[in-house]
Amino acid sequence: MPDLTDLSQGDLFSPPDPIITCTTLDELHGLIRNCTKCDELAEYRTQAVPGVGPATARVVFIGEAPGRWEDEKGEPFVGDAGAYLTELLEKIGLSRSEVFISNILKCRPPDNRNPKTPEMDACAPYLERQLELIRRSRRPPRSRVAGWSAPARLLSYLCFTPRSAYAART
Repeated sequence: MPDLTDLSQGDLFSPPDPIITCTTLDELHGLIRNCTKCDELAEYRTQAVPGVGPATARVVFIGEAPGRWEDEKGEPFVGDAGAYLTELLEKIGLSRSEVFISNILKCRPPDNRNPKTPEMDACAPYLERQLELIRRSRRPPRSRVAGWSAPARLLSYLCFTPRSAYAART
């Protein structure tokens, strides 16, 4: 029988949050691919870019938002930045298949503009859940961030704001 004192999964009158109920990255990435929270981004994108890598990754890279090549391919860091990341990983003895790579925004902003705060807020629960699912793996991940808004958003999430229901369920 479910614990009715824990209302973070919804209460008797509302359904549980589908993001929280995802138990795998694949399941969560399916939700991300169908997301329409941001009308402008959902309309402009070719496809959502959830992230790639194993749930057991020990290293996590987080960028700001997908660019043109990422939008076309559906995978983060595949353009020039992706080639450089792959080269750097190889120099330290890692492959892309060993790390998890994602972005704060899961859709390409029009004209490759900087992410807007409401867009980052809309995508934050997805990123938080991705990190939580990875955190539940055998070893805690080491995160690296790229861009201007990625570090600020991640630091505010990890250090300076009360932990959300997504992060508290570890």
